[in-house]
Amino acid sequence: MNIWDCAARWSARRWLRRLDSRLQAGHVAADHDPIIAAALASHVQVVRTQIRIDASARTGLVQAPQLVLLAVYAEEIYQEAVRAGWQPPLVWTSLDGLSLRLLACCALASTRPDAPVRR
Repeated sequence: MNIWDCAARWSARRWLRRLDSRLQAGHVAADHDPIIAAALASHVQVVRTQIRIDASARTGLVQAPQLVLLAVYAEEIYQEAVRAGWQPPLVWTSLDGLSLRLLACCALASTRPDAPVRR
């Protein structure tokens, strides 16, 4: 692993941790409400699939850690959401797809192996 991969992983991990800290209430809500937990699990599967698709689209390019791809995916969603006026919800529901999608990215970041993929 070279210095650039280390720096990219560090930056991705740091950004996702900061996002995760803003969404802690979502983890608590999912822990206490099975409907929110099921909705979160569904979003985790969608994010996992999207990262897999993104990785396969990069065949033949320079390798990138999956954590970096996950952070890029989450940041794109986050930036667009903020431009539209999104804020982390005070009360979490299973119907807030945007917040759950961001929370799913954070959940995957804490469990996902950091294997390289193509970028």
